[in-house]
Amino acid sequence: VDHTCLRFPTGAESKSARSTPLELDLPRAALTRPLPFVNSPLARAVITFHSLILVVAGLVSASCRRATNPAPAITRVTGPFPQHVFVWQRQWTRPVQSAVATHGAGFASLGVFGGQIEAADSSTITVIKPSLDWNALAAAGRPVTPVFRLEHLNDVPAGRHLTIEKLRDLALDFIRDASRAGVEVTAVIIDYDCPQNKLAAYASWLAAARPALKPMALQITALPSWLGEQDLPPLLDQCDGWILQVHSFDLTVLDRRPAICDPEQAAAWVEQAATLGRPFAVALSTYRATAALDPQGRRVGLALEGRAPAWPPGTREIELNSDPVGLATLVARWQTNRPATLKSVWWYRLPVETDTRNWRWVTLQAVMDGRAPYARWEVVASGRNPIDFTLCQVGEADGPPPARITIDWPDHAPAAADALRGWSVDFPGRHGSVNQSKAEFTPTAETSTRHIAPGTRAAIGWLRYHEDLPSPDRLQITVVR
Repeated sequence: VDHTCLRFPTGAESKSARSTPLELDLPRAALTRPLPFVNSPLARAVITFHSLILVVAGLVSASCRRATNPAPAITRVTGPFPQHVFVWQRQWTRPVQSAVATHGAGFASLGVFGGQIEAADSSTITVIKPSLDWNALAAAGRPVTPVFRLEHLNDVPAGRHLTIEKLRDLALDFIRDASRAGVEVTAVIIDYDCPQNKLAAYASWLAAARPALKPMALQITALPSWLGEQDLPPLLDQCDGWILQVHSFDLTVLDRRPAICDPEQAAAWVEQAATLGRPFAVALSTYRATAALDPQGRRVGLALEGRAPAWPPGTREIELNSDPVGLATLVARWQTNRPATLKSVWWYRLPVETDTRNWRWVTLQAVMDGRAPYARWEVVASGRNPIDFTLCQVGEADGPPPARITIDWPDHAPAAADALRGWSVDFPGRHGSVNQSKAEFTPTAETSTRHIAPGTRAAIGWLRYHEDLPSPDRLQITVVR
């Protein structure tokens, strides 16, 4: 081994050596004269042993470098943040117009469905345009961002140039109409659920589409499944901003976690997105959905709006909800501690009076404040004899009806009673008890599982007495949750 020299950095050499790999250093003289001993079994064993030492030392050195150069910490901030809302209706009915005009001012801006482009093949591009009400948008007095939905973009590569042309036409029409109505347009949003293995192709398409949309800023929606992909940063290089949509669900775990937006998972995705170091927004859900599964657990369909369709026989339905209490807690957490790159929140979607699969405005308002909304019930009595009873949901959140409602006029037994659809009435003191003045209304099995929205009023039944009720104040009404 006189002919080989193993050199390890020590002392002053160690600092500079960290930046270079460890080497097997052979003296120049050793390289120019015979090495008879090297070919012996003992020498080969010694050199192999020394090589092993070098490998281990290299691994330790690399580990030390990682330990001394940790990933940069995520900067945290506190305080309120802008909150926006999506208006996703294609037909602007009177309730939609009213919701935009009345509640649009409660948001920093409105993301309005501006159209959908679907590439059927290389020469057939289908375009869907909504019937917007620009008067309602002007009444809201907030900036507007058109959102253009893309379908099957990567399935028809040859039709991409036509898709860009259609997108440009939709954007120009939207901006022109907004200008006429005096509505400010701040950016353009592209909504495309790109397969995660085709992000590079999507980036290429965005690079080609961006010049057609200038001078408008370009934003895109993004899926949580993209976060671990190496092609995501180059994709984000092609836009001015991105919105992480965390309202998603896995149909394989619905029985365990039937939620459209899991607050803890959403928080984890936001932290992961923050490691990219790029400003972004997050989209949270306000809606309910019905998932339909066949007997083998495979997806049959998903009802996101209106009534669920007639599913095939044997279909199992699972109701998915957006938990207002959990999301309010998440908003409150971000108001006190969030990544600095999380700039705003988008809500999907604007509450509309006729949208039975969405929160009511009072619910969203409470959640935006970071305050858990509540459900509260009151019973209103009207008439003197018979007396009609109406259940009123006067809280802020959807909730099941009360377990029972007890009505008592002390010392006055009802002469007759009836419950209306969805309710039953009984007299718990009829059998052997002197207290026969109490009547008890309870919801049927079907009604007890329904979630009733704030502002809902429902007649539950009536009571008739042998004499007229002098005043509703004489009744003792107890609502039991």
